[in-house]
Amino acid sequence: VDLFYPQRFSNVQWLPSVEDGAKIVMEEMGWLEQDYDGLLQNALIDEDGSFLNGPAGGTAIAAANSELAKSSCISERGHFACKQTAYRMLRWEAVESVSHRTLSKMKCARNSDGRATWSKGNMKDDCLMAEPRHERVVLVSGEDAYSLTFFTSPPKHHRLFYLSELSERILLDIF
Repeated sequence: VDLFYPQRFSNVQWLPSVEDGAKIVMEEMGWLEQDYDGLLQNALIDEDGSFLNGPAGGTAIAAANSELAKSSCISERGHFACKQTAYRMLRWEAVESVSHRTLSKMKCARNSDGRATWSKGNMKDDCLMAEPRHERVVLVSGEDAYSLTFFTSPPKHHRLFYLSELSERILLDIF
């Protein structure tokens, strides 16, 4: 299940009847298991502060991915409210899909605090419905350094995309 492309929110007006704990729920439910990147690497971006009730540019991330949260993030029911952190998507993909190659997990460690998260792919290893895409996605915050580790040999030709509209940079060490 691929749900991780960031969703952006602005001019949000919550109904008075909606309880605070029910506004944003990003946790395992039925078909959406916490092992999927669709939940672990999901970002809900608050464009103007109306979604998270904070400054513009904050992000809600899944509670299941606690290692992604920085110390400034607030743990709330089903998610972390990172009101001061703009998380953006870093996507690694193979230039040419190699059908005989099996990709494993990709570890993304934030060098500033040593916390690490994983991209496990968009489907389970035993899913036979379709050929898995040769890509991995993680959420990163700008102005930080990260170490990416692949646990199998990646294809010879690959590329990285940092999807951010902000004028920021990241530093990657690839192992």
